[in-house]
Formats: sequence, structure tokens, C-alpha cells
Amino acid sequence: MKRILSLILIAVIALAVVSCGGKAASYKTDVPVATLAEAADKVIAASSGMTGMTTEYVENSLGIAASGFEEGIVKVTASGSTMDEYGIFKASSDDTVEALKGQVETYLKTRVDTWMPGCMPEEEHSKVENASVKVIGRYVVYGILSDTEKEAVFSAVEAELLAK
Repeated sequence: MKRILSLILIAVIALAVVSCGGKAASYKTDVPVATLAEAADKVIAASSGMTGMTTEYVENSLGIAASGFEEGIVKVTASGSTMDEYGIFKASSDDTVEALKGQVETYLKTRVDTWMPGCMPEEEHSKVENASVKVIGRYVVYGILSDTEKEAVFSAVEAELLAK
């Protein structure tokens, strides 16, 4: 009798797990990166002091090949003593998303490895160390921001990309 109850319990748990799986989020693929950057700027306190960088800057300074993305924008603090920076890239195809993410992760690791303590306030170092990348459909987003602003940027971009 205990065996039968155990088997029934296992079957019920298995069904519960399978039925709660839900479907994955569906993201738009036709949203211009400039629109996503506008949404990001709205949640960054110092966004008015941020400047968009050129594709040449992205390739030469960040080491991210332009051939790996269809559109991209990187915004950095133009002056002052903050490290605030974010980037949004639309991968060229579904097949290139992971490679693009890898290039961004390599860039962020380089930022940590080349940190020069005397050049910026120490509190900015945590932004660099805690920088992160998020893949949202075909878009790769990174942030070197406070944890609060970084999560706000990720959420704002994701909200723009959620298919309705």
C-alpha cells in the first residue's frame, strides 16, 4: 500500500512540475536600439551627462566586432568622476547572440583587470566589478551602473521588447 501511495505521490509531483513550466517570454525583434536607449535613459539619473559612442569606438576600445551586431549603442559618462556606462546591441541573427554576449563579457572582464585605483573614486570600482550582461531575445544589454540603475535599465529594455 505504501508503494502505491508513493508512486501516486511521485506521479502527482511530476505532473505539477510539468504543468507549471509555462512558456518562455516572446520578445520583439524589430525595436530600434535607439528606442531601447531612450527607455534606458529615463531610468538613469545622470543620463543627460552620457554620450553615445561611435561604432569605431565600440570595435577599437571595447573589442566588439561590428559584424556581430545589426545595431548597437554604447553610452558613457562624458565627464566627471563616474564610471556609468551601458550598451545595447541587436545581434545580427539568433545564431550570433551568444558570441556577441561573449565579446561583451570579455570587455567587462578587461575593465576589471585594468582598473587603476588612483584614477577614479573607490566606490566606482564596485560598478565595474559588478557589471553584468543580460540577453533579452536577440538583444544583448550590459551595464556598468549602480545595481539599482542596472536592474532598472534591464527592466526598461525588457519591457520595450516584450511582445504584446
